[in-house]
Amino acid sequence: MPTGWCANCTRAALHFLLEVIAMNRSLLLASLSVGFAVGCGMPMSKTPADPVAYQQLAMDIAGKVEAHRALAADAGTVPSCDSEHTRYDAEVRPMLDQMQSLSTGMDSCMMNMGKAGDADMASTCSSMMSELDRHKTAACGADLVADKAEAVRHCDAMKTWLDTENTRAAYLSGGMGGMGDRCK
Repeated sequence: MPTGWCANCTRAALHFLLEVIAMNRSLLLASLSVGFAVGCGMPMSKTPADPVAYQQLAMDIAGKVEAHRALAADAGTVPSCDSEHTRYDAEVRPMLDQMQSLSTGMDSCMMNMGKAGDADMASTCSSMMSELDRHKTAACGADLVADKAEAVRHCDAMKTWLDTENTRAAYLSGGMGGMGDRCK
């Protein structure tokens, strides 16, 4: 009899554990569902917003873009064009990576302020990185006139995005009639 009793107890205990696991799994799934519903599917950033650093990066990259505009216009040979483009990409790409890493915190700050329409900084950084990649493949072909036109087109596109990012960062840092950093 004790052997049967132990087997029954073991089965009951195992059944109980399986019910607890199933219940906890349901609670976990329910919690995740509520979390995504509340967050509208947008993951919350663990990166704190730093509008001052973000704005400084935007201004620094804008300066590099304008230098590239001037130097690309002066490139008279394909090797000088290649050299200028390599220099530009090597300077801007790491800065844009930094800006991109800060952008999720900036978007979260915008969302927290109820400005969801302006919470597109991560998207804009991705667009700028895609533009930098596109420019890398399009620049410095055999036709120097086309290369110069490509550099102008690229610099104009980057300037437009950087101006927008600069304006948004200035707003979040309180620099546009605000009262200090709005993200803290």
